[in-house]
Parts: sequence; structure tokens; C-alpha cells
Amino acid sequence: MEDSCIEAFHELKSKRHVNAVIYRLSNNLETVIPDFKGNLTHDELLQALPAAETRFVVYDLVFATTDGTRKEKIVLISWCPEATEIEQRIAHSTSRNTLRNLLDGFQVYVQATDLSDLEYEELVSRTSWPSPSSSAAPQNSSTVTPTRHARGANTPDGRCGV
Repeated sequence: MEDSCIEAFHELKSKRHVNAVIYRLSNNLETVIPDFKGNLTHDELLQALPAAETRFVVYDLVFATTDGTRKEKIVLISWCPEATEIEQRIAHSTSRNTLRNLLDGFQVYVQATDLSDLEYEELVSRTSWPSPSSSAAPQNSSTVTPTRHARGANTPDGRCGV
């Protein structure tokens, strides 16, 4: 992983003009590199995700609780759509734990294979789920496993596992 990936994450955590960082695999599938850093609406974020390529996304999710309190959660998204080629799926799965361990400070982890996994209401609902213990998750972070499209880690068929 390039140092610029960690720098972009720290910028998101400290600056208000950046609410999304999108990472991709390099062309040789060996390194995670920044693909986009900036301020996106939720709809723009969904549009930025390719239909047949993996991405990692760090997103500053802003929402209101039922009592009207403003909340923010930094969400790490592993985007691995079903149409992704097997080589990219394997490389994405291999890179995932490294990225999770290096990006210290995200609060929710979401694995998504379909845009419906990332709808605004879906992400907000996941911020309040209890977090199962996970040795791969950074301390003080919640690991959230979606009910749909969950995968086993490093599956033999190359699916992007949790």
C-alpha cells in the first residue's frame, strides 16, 4: 500500500473539505493506491463505484439519530461487485486486512457487492449494530457484517470474503 493512502485517510479525518477517499488496486493488482479524494454527496459516491471493479472507500457518513442528534461515523467500505474478474477479487481480498489494519480510526466496516448494500438508510442502520469481536479490526472500531452477500474469508473461488 502506498503511503499516500494513509495520508489521504488522515486528511479525511482532520479536514472538512474531504468526506470520501476511494482506493483502487494498481494495474498489476499488487498495490492499493488512491483513486479519488474529495467531497461527494452520497449519490455521487454510489455513482463513482464501478460496476465490475473493486474499490475500497473511506466515507465520513453524517446522519441524524431519531432524537435529531447529528452524528458522524467514518465507514470503511469494501466494494467487490459480482461482475469483478476473479484475479481482481483475489487481490482485493488479500489487500483488505492490510488496509483495515493500517487505517486506524474508522468506526464501521461494510462489505458490499451491490449498491443496495450502500444505500444511505442501510449505512445509517449499520452504524448502530453491535460489533462482533474481530482480531482483524483496529481497536475502537466496529466491524459490521452485512446480512446480504456475506462471504467466507479467502474463499477458494476468489469471492471477496469478510
